[in-house]
Amino acid sequence: MAPLLAPGRDRAGREDEDGCEARGDRKVLAARKPLVEKKRRARINESLQELRLLLAGAEVRPAGSGMGDA
Repeated sequence: MAPLLAPGRDRAGREDEDGCEARGDRKVLAARKPLVEKKRRARINESLQELRLLLAGAEVRPAGSGMGDA
């Protein structure tokens, strides 16, 4: 049985920069990063827009129309 490799090291015992096992993993991650970031920013912007709408709706309501009033 082959000896186990320490995490973040290649077969020669050299340390990888980011701990990825294979170079292919890094290339795939690097290629996907712009797409993932674009989707993340779109989700954030969508949430901010929804928050703006909620806050704008709250400003229109009269001060005494809260749910806790009886």
